[in-house]
Amino acid sequence: MLRPMIEDAGLWLVLLGFAAGVAVTAVLLWRLPRREDDVGAAEHGVEARWIASTIERHGGVAPASFVEEVLDLHQAYLRATRVPGPPPGTAPPPVPPAGPAVMAQPVTAPPLVPPPGGPPPGYGGRRPGPGAPPPGGPPPPAGPPSA
Repeated sequence: MLRPMIEDAGLWLVLLGFAAGVAVTAVLLWRLPRREDDVGAAEHGVEARWIASTIERHGGVAPASFVEEVLDLHQAYLRATRVPGPPPGTAPPPVPPAGPAVMAQPVTAPPLVPPPGGPPPGYGGRRPGPGAPPPGGPPPPAGPPSA
């Protein structure tokens, strides 16, 4: 009498273990992030348009063609046999001193100063805020022409 109950319980335990294994595998595969290899050539343009629209939604300017070029350069960088370094003749970046004193110093970003004469043609940076001078610089003063 006990033997048929054990066999039935064993079968249910095997089925339960199998179902749990399938569920755990499905969750892990579903939750794994995508890698660079997962994006095919057909999806490249879709990704560039998505990135461009996301940047523009947050106030930036990034044409899809520009983003696609950046993605192409990123792929070329990943395929490179050696990582390109700084140009010859340039000094390496300064190394900050190690230790607790570095942790106490506040981190400040350098001020964003536009280059003289405004940004270069085709500039893909952020849009100027309200009241900012136009990209070519401030307009000439209004008044009578000087002789």
